[in-house]
Amino acid sequence: MSRKILVVDDDRKVSRLIREILSEPEFVLSVCESAESALDQIADFQPNLIILDIHLPGMSGFQFCARV
Repeated sequence: MSRKILVVDDDRKVSRLIREILSEPEFVLSVCESAESALDQIADFQPNLIILDIHLPGMSGFQFCARV
């Protein structure tokens, strides 16, 4: 059974590092660079875990958490 992880970070180097660390067959990753795009993906992707940067452009990670 695959575990779905949503990574929300605007720093591509950090996102790439997280993707490398979690590159296991049991994990399915989706990466978003903004909280707004992550909100769009939540309903369809239905992640088991969200790894979230709190300092995002536009909507902050704290605002994202309040919306989720």
